[in-house]
Amino acid sequence: MDKYLRPKGFLQLGGIILLVLGIAGFLLELIFPAGKFLTAFGAGDVLYFDAFENIAHTILGIVALIAARVLAPNLQKWLVALLGVFGIVVTLLGFAYAGLPAPNLGVTNVELLDDVVHFVVGVWALVAAFRPAAVMEAVTGRVTR
Repeated sequence: MDKYLRPKGFLQLGGIILLVLGIAGFLLELIFPAGKFLTAFGAGDVLYFDAFENIAHTILGIVALIAARVLAPNLQKWLVALLGVFGIVVTLLGFAYAGLPAPNLGVTNVELLDDVVHFVVGVWALVAAFRPAAVMEAVTGRVTR
């Protein structure tokens, strides 16, 4: 578990999750209108994936997996920190624009579950980037225990 609290581990696991979400979103759009698959199960507009989100998740997943392999540890740290800040900003925007008609963030729509997930991922990224072991790894290039 400690591996995923380091920048490289965050990029690896986060990249896989984003890639799976992106591909699953494209598949769900084929079955359910606008990807509103939870609506079909009586959950309301809690979560849906639109084309923009699917493209963004897929591209970000691929970029994260590549970054985990090719970037130096110091650059991984700052990329993960940037992703953490981005996740928190998207969360705050989601709360600020909650209740507006879709797409409430201009090109996409976010609901409460999106906000919660973006917040959790943002905090995870910031922890992975700035916890002492991750900082030492970025500075020295070696994994510390």
